[in-house]
Amino acid sequence: MLDNIREPWKKTINPLAQFCVEKGISANTVTVIGSLGTIIFSFVAGFTRALFPCALVITFFVIFDSLDGSVAALKGGGTKFGSFLDSTLDRVADWSILTGIAVYFFYDIKESYMCVLKDAVSDFFNLLSGKSPFENSPYEMRIVWDYVGIFAAFLSIMGAFVTSYARAKGESIGLDMKKTGFCTRSDRIAICLIGMAFAGLAGSTVLAVFISVLAALTVLTAYQRIKAVYDMTDGKAKAYAKAAVKTAAVSAGNGSGNNANTTNANAANSNFSSAAENYGNIAANGENGNEADIASDEAETIAIPNVNAANAENAADSSCADKTGEKSDSKSFEQTESSEQIKQE
Repeated sequence: MLDNIREPWKKTINPLAQFCVEKGISANTVTVIGSLGTIIFSFVAGFTRALFPCALVITFFVIFDSLDGSVAALKGGGTKFGSFLDSTLDRVADWSILTGIAVYFFYDIKESYMCVLKDAVSDFFNLLSGKSPFENSPYEMRIVWDYVGIFAAFLSIMGAFVTSYARAKGESIGLDMKKTGFCTRSDRIAICLIGMAFAGLAGSTVLAVFISVLAALTVLTAYQRIKAVYDMTDGKAKAYAKAAVKTAAVSAGNGSGNNANTTNANAANSNFSSAAENYGNIAANGENGNEADIASDEAETIAIPNVNAANAENAADSSCADKTGEKSDSKSFEQTESSEQIKQE
């Protein structure tokens, strides 16, 4: 979602990028400083539970980290290693933010249990009567949400890594993955930081809700990217195969019973071959060459008999035409011979 404002954002931070260039700060240095700051303060947030101030500091480092591309552009363009370093450290930063949040929930659970135990000891007689220390406790639902938050944080880590890997792998086999996926890295970080800021003011339950939403979005985005790769490789290839079968069958069928049999049958053969070749190329690019052979065989099983049927019917028609011609010639010869005999008489 936030990728749509990438260009306006670059224009906004361009003066800061210009300042870094003037001070001799390289794009790789910007990447390392931004990532290290994010990693350190993510864990500080988790262990100290000072979510609001840490969210502000992490936001600063995230903004600083976003300068690397602009700095590289101002210096004449980035390097391959710079791109690799940025992507690698981004994965570490993503992991650290969500791990810091999980640590925060662990400590919140510990604190909640201590508070429940303290209340139980202070109300000793209720404890002796067998009453649960959680009964009517304000910490009961808080602990439940903390566990939900931990699970959602780890699910978000998995979703974030699968989402990033799916795009990288898709691009490595020549696919355009820029427009695929609903929740990008910018969106994930924004959800985390906004959730941390609100939780610092309103409590851990708010953060658990934000991270649960994030978990759902990351899983959805991972699915979208996997499906996009399928559609652009095997899915498109299978569509070509089906088109080959249909085209060959229809062309051959249209050719039966008229004088254009040979032309239509040849067209069917040509269409089938072209579509099968396209299928093979796409499937091979998708690293699934085996399926190209299988589908091509299946298509041939259906299409070629139709083409052959048209050819056979054409041959039969031609044969009939030849016999008709022979009869006509014979009859004409007989009539001519009879006329000659009449003249002689």
